[in-house]
Amino acid sequence: MKQHKLITLITIIIFSATYTCYGQAVGSLLREEITTNMVVRSRLNYMTDDQVYTTGGITFNYPPGWFTQPPIIQISLEQDSAHPPTQTYVTEVSANTTTSTTVMVYQISSGFVSDAPTGVITVSLFALDNPA
Repeated sequence: MKQHKLITLITIIIFSATYTCYGQAVGSLLREEITTNMVVRSRLNYMTDDQVYTTGGITFNYPPGWFTQPPIIQISLEQDSAHPPTQTYVTEVSANTTTSTTVMVYQISSGFVSDAPTGVITVSLFALDNPA
């Protein structure tokens, strides 16, 4: 549990630092697992990217071989155009594999849910190696 909290904290720190990146950015973190008998160090790859949402969903593609299992995903939304206070947007990861992640954004307005229109939201994605 302690390890999961550390990875979450690192994710939040890096995501905050890379949120305004334009275009895809990739890198790696050093993971350190300390037990009573040894210290095990391993690399955790990450990728961050921003895309303007288009109706029907968007797909973030990862470099070949970057992740060995589906990564841990963190998503944030940035409003690109004004909307009434009665509207809100929510996201769904509809597919997550080692090669790509597909994100859907839904608009909720006056109790009705629909696919978000093209060009009103920018989706920022942070993907981190899943060390499970």
